[in-house]
Amino acid sequence: MTSYRPRWLNSILSLLLLLMLPTLATALWEDDELLEADKAFAFSASVLSDNTVGVQWKVADDYYMYRSRIQFRSDTPGITVGEPALPQGKIKDDEFFGKVEIYRGTVNVQVPITRTAAAPDTFKLIAVSQGCADQGICYPPHTQTADLTLAALTVESATPAKGPLDKLSSLTRELGFGGGADEFLDPDVAFRPRLDASDDGLSITAHWDIEDGYYLYRDKFRFELEDGEGLTLQAAQLPPGDIKEDETFGRVEVYHHGVDVILPLIRSNSAATTARLKVAYQGCAEAGICYPPQTKSLEVALPVAATTGSAQPPDAPAATAADSDASRDNAPVSEQDRIVQRLAAGNIALTMLSFFGFGLLLAFTPCVFPMIPILSSIIVGQGSKITTHRAFILSLVYVLAMALTYTGAGVVAGLSGENLQAAFQNPWILGSFAAVFVVLSFSMFGFYDLQVPAALQSKLSEVSGRQQGGTLVGVAVMGFLSALIVGPCVAAPLAAALIYIGQTGDPY
Repeated sequence: MTSYRPRWLNSILSLLLLLMLPTLATALWEDDELLEADKAFAFSASVLSDNTVGVQWKVADDYYMYRSRIQFRSDTPGITVGEPALPQGKIKDDEFFGKVEIYRGTVNVQVPITRTAAAPDTFKLIAVSQGCADQGICYPPHTQTADLTLAALTVESATPAKGPLDKLSSLTRELGFGGGADEFLDPDVAFRPRLDASDDGLSITAHWDIEDGYYLYRDKFRFELEDGEGLTLQAAQLPPGDIKEDETFGRVEVYHHGVDVILPLIRSNSAATTARLKVAYQGCAEAGICYPPQTKSLEVALPVAATTGSAQPPDAPAATAADSDASRDNAPVSEQDRIVQRLAAGNIALTMLSFFGFGLLLAFTPCVFPMIPILSSIIVGQGSKITTHRAFILSLVYVLAMALTYTGAGVVAGLSGENLQAAFQNPWILGSFAAVFVVLSFSMFGFYDLQVPAALQSKLSEVSGRQQGGTLVGVAVMGFLSALIVGPCVAAPLAAALIYIGQTGDPY
């Protein structure tokens, strides 16, 4: 006997089921919800002394913070932040950054501060950090602030331990050659560098805050990449400076108040990574003292790149971009670099069309012409019984063997994930090739005869004779050898293709 359920009852049951779906979804996903960054990494700060601030993070369970991602800075004029005393962390083999130090639980950091005589008693501390959840999800760099009230400034608290510059200043005052206005700042206070990554991850901005009455020399900046997986540092883009008649270096360009230096990058992979740069600079005080050259090692977290390769940062100053474009227009660019730039600027469809077009054009280069009689002799070697279908198959095998040869080179470049052009710019590699060329040149002057050994010549002749039968394997071997023979004539586009594939890191 079949039970009958009214249609209106079915409608009510369906409606109740729909109303229960959000509750069921919440119950299923509640345990996996990520905390907000401020809750996952609860931040607080307090004043420990006249020149020290205490910072604390309480990291939630199943979350952790990166030690190398913690940075502090002041948002209050007259108050500067020194090098923080970070505790040792635990080593973690991180899926994003490799072996790194991390913090769990409670993290306490002491941050030294320096105050000038005119500094206010209120102080805004800015802390930047980054952490992850054990579920495998990482937060973007997170900024947290704290408004602190400092004790009233006293002579003792405003006077730090005396260094060589302070002792020199005190001596000049005692001798009557200067006053309090000529007291020189420590170079780390007068010139404060930091690194910021662009949103697309293809450039780094090196920024300096320069105190009033001080300046930096434009031609004294030096940048060196100390650590960074898959990164190549390009020439720095410096904005024009102020012209100054310097008593030490004559007519020079200098920067006052602050400067941004754009450092373009070439990235062979797009994953988020950390770069550590060594930056060198030199500056002076307007009062008449020059500091020795300063060198700092700074780190910056690079986000996931929108694409591999390199690009002009969108936020670069107009003058810098114009100077950079002018210098690129005037500088000589090799043929393979010009082709790489065209490939990198297009989309995938245009890139594939460009590859096909370049390959088609290469078929009409002089080095390819000898291949025509080679292929013709293979077909003619079949005799009078050769058919159109057989001739097409032989030609196809010959051409595909050449194509597979270059395909293999492209796959190797993609798997290596390296910029082959940059990899070969090694003194040992360049020196070895130069030595080989020098040794080979002696043969041209008659010092010795360079030829294939007679036994090997006979073997090659025997193998070549067997290929005249026109077997598919023999035709494929001839196609492979022909690709190597054609290599010198197609060096520019072939090198460009390999450089482009190497930068993408994608063998497919």
